[in-house]
Amino acid sequence: MFITLRFRIIPQSKKDYQELSKLMRLYSSAFRYAYNRFLDNYSKNEVYHLIRQVFKDLPSWYANSAIEEAIKKLKSIKSQGINPRKVVFGGKRNFEKLCKRNLQGWRIEEIKREWYERRKGRLVSIGHTSSGGNPNIKFVLEDEGIYLQITSTRKRKLIKARVRRKVRNKKDKWIILISMLLEGKEFPYTIELKKINSKI
Repeated sequence: MFITLRFRIIPQSKKDYQELSKLMRLYSSAFRYAYNRFLDNYSKNEVYHLIRQVFKDLPSWYANSAIEEAIKKLKSIKSQGINPRKVVFGGKRNFEKLCKRNLQGWRIEEIKREWYERRKGRLVSIGHTSSGGNPNIKFVLEDEGIYLQITSTRKRKLIKARVRRKVRNKKDKWIILISMLLEGKEFPYTIELKKINSKI
């Protein structure tokens, strides 16, 4: 069974938010780096070793996830008949708007924020059965609620973030996920974090 669910997370402190933002920037850079290396015909193994050298603070599983996501992105772009070398990370439309000189004030700041978030505000950790779900980003159930425990860069520090999501109806697939977690079932799940309007 494969389901996709969306929810919001709230880091426990401003410091945790900043640490997570730093991790997202680092991952996003590694993703773009991997994408460009594949354009230069490097092998998957070569790209992995290069990322480990260039992005030394990035945990290895995030490096693997960045590589897999770069491969997926490249295949998607090629299948659409788009020149993969002309891809603008952060969005071509936003980039073109930023190049215009007639934008100012709140409008230009809004476009800058959106472009920055799409370019540098993303983190993916691909799930795997052997890790009991996900090696770097895990759901944790506590009396106060549901949290994500996120492995960060600083000596593998753990960031804790509260999960916020309401059950919409009786058929909401969120209920299935929570039930499986409560039963202690081990199953692989991939987590993708995105910044949208400064929220994650």
